[in-house]
Amino acid sequence: APAGARTPAVNEALFERPVGFAIPCTGIAAAAAAGAAITPPVRAAQALARGDTAQAMAMLDGMDHMRSAAPGSPDNIEVLAAEVNVRAALHDTDGVRRILARFFNLLPAVPSLVVEQETWAALLGRLMAAHAEALAANPSSRADARRWAAAVAQLWSGADPGLAPVVARMRAIAGG
Repeated sequence: APAGARTPAVNEALFERPVGFAIPCTGIAAAAAAGAAITPPVRAAQALARGDTAQAMAMLDGMDHMRSAAPGSPDNIEVLAAEVNVRAALHDTDGVRRILARFFNLLPAVPSLVVEQETWAALLGRLMAAHAEALAANPSSRADARRWAAAVAQLWSGADPGLAPVVARMRAIAGG
């Protein structure tokens, strides 16, 4: 159907997915343009864009609560990536470290589709980099941070120029 034939709700739903991915590139304000968000991380991003950090953290804490109800169930990687982006915007490195440690511990239970589907494979690399950065913020986790950062730097050593800043940060963490 032509774009004009879609309902506003469909247009908003189609726009929401990329908003969660765009936060590291465009900033949290991109979430304000998403319309009526469906996913909790984008709703949290919208609250943060309005300056309501308490509501944003409450929404993210609600996601943590839901996670604790299903301890062996891996997260949807797209929702997880959006949540990591919002937590990073809130400077919640402990939250980033906690949810990514859980995700990577459960990685063997994640369907192989996560590395076969291009978007998800790219998100996996971004999540590895976010994990390295969150670990590096904690002095007791620096050895783990170096290991994760070295893996990302090696994995992305021939990546597109747009990833050069991430690779440089990973090399700096790995060498430090």
